[in-house]
Amino acid sequence: ERVKEAERAEAERRRKSAEERKYEKAAAAAEQLPSPSEDVALADRIKKLKTVVVDFVKSVASPFLRNKSIDKQQFKTVARKATDKVVEGQLKGDPKCVAIKDKDKFMSEARCKKMGTVVEKYIEMVQSGKTV
Repeated sequence: ERVKEAERAEAERRRKSAEERKYEKAAAAAEQLPSPSEDVALADRIKKLKTVVVDFVKSVASPFLRNKSIDKQQFKTVARKATDKVVEGQLKGDPKCVAIKDKDKFMSEARCKKMGTVVEKYIEMVQSGKTV
């Protein structure tokens, strides 16, 4: 009987510690969530980032649309995929550090070159008929 009682006590201790660990995990996760004001500010920064990237992607892809190298649907696909790829790359590190205060500083020559390469690769894929 003592063994059974000891086993029950041990099981009860484990159950309580598991519940405590679960509670502590939930509390830690809640602390890491951004406050509503931070969340709105982050969403606003991401929206600005997307706007800047979309404008650039469209400026690179529009000559192909004008030359009839790609049709309107392919243009939309390229613009959407390239924008998503670039924005995803920017947010990969720490999304909180996404800040576009000055469009010219953000759109450096090196970054424009990289983004142009991404857009051109997507255009080549669309032209060759590969699924993007």
